[in-house]
Amino acid sequence: MILSIDPGRDKIGVAIYDSEQKTVIDHQVVLTQDFLRKIMDWYRKYQISRVILGDGTLSKKFLKRLTEELPGCHIEMVNEAYSTLEARNLYYELNPPKGLKRLLPLGLQTPDRPVDDLVAIILLKRYLGDMPKICK
Repeated sequence: MILSIDPGRDKIGVAIYDSEQKTVIDHQVVLTQDFLRKIMDWYRKYQISRVILGDGTLSKKFLKRLTEELPGCHIEMVNEAYSTLEARNLYYELNPPKGLKRLLPLGLQTPDRPVDDLVAIILLKRYLGDMPKICK
């Protein structure tokens, strides 16, 4: 299992990728203050063997903390440039606009929720070289 993390000041995006099923089996936006508890829960539940970490905001702080808390787990940094734009596009692929919103260009619309978890999926895509299937 691979855990992908989009670190941030107030919230982080996380996604769990099952290598055998080649599917993202869970993805969430978590408050940064709850990050460690959630990561440790997932680490035990899914037997995480690898962590993918976006190299943007606060990544060095997150890398240090993950290295301390997950000894022996392989942690790899992934370029985060323009990942939020890609995540917005993914959001609209998964949630196409309905009604009159269909007529507005996507660039003028704002997703109705944070997309940090979708950024974590984009980081997985960059790491794997292909877009994973998304469950849920």
